[in-house]
Parts: sequence; C-alpha cells; structure tokens
Amino acid sequence: MSIKHDLMYPFGNPLTDTFTDARITALNNILNLAKERVWIADGRPGGIQYSEFDDMLTQHDIDTSQESIEIVEQFLAHVRGFKNA
Repeated sequence: MSIKHDLMYPFGNPLTDTFTDARITALNNILNLAKERVWIADGRPGGIQYSEFDDMLTQHDIDTSQESIEIVEQFLAHVRGFKNA
C-alpha cells in the first residue's frame, strides 16, 4: 500500500469489508430488478437498452433474486448499525 493509503486508513479501509463482491453483485441484481419492474410498468418499450428484460423469471432467476434481496437487507442492516454506532 501507499503512504497516503496507510495514513488515511491506519486500521484498514472500512469500505473494503463493507462492499464485498457478493454485496456489490446483489446490489446490481436488485438495481436490474427495479429497472425491469419500471420497464414492465411503462408498457415494455422496445430498444436495445431493454434487450435483457423479460416478462417471466425462471426458477433460477427467482432464487438469485431472493438471495440478492437477503444480502442487500443484511447489508443495509450492517450499514445502519455502523452509522448508528
């Protein structure tokens, strides 16, 4: 690490532990679910930016979505606990 990094985070960077790869992936999944929900509510407009969206979710999509929701809920509880400490 650099001297600047060591001076800024003498006890380690708290964001490294907070934003794990699993949490970032879960946040991205939830964001995509929200975008897809808006797409459905907006009448399913066409366009290249909507090419990944679909009306139906497979069982794998549902399981992944539920897991992402749980991870994001735990993450938000962690952040709230850190903020209130």
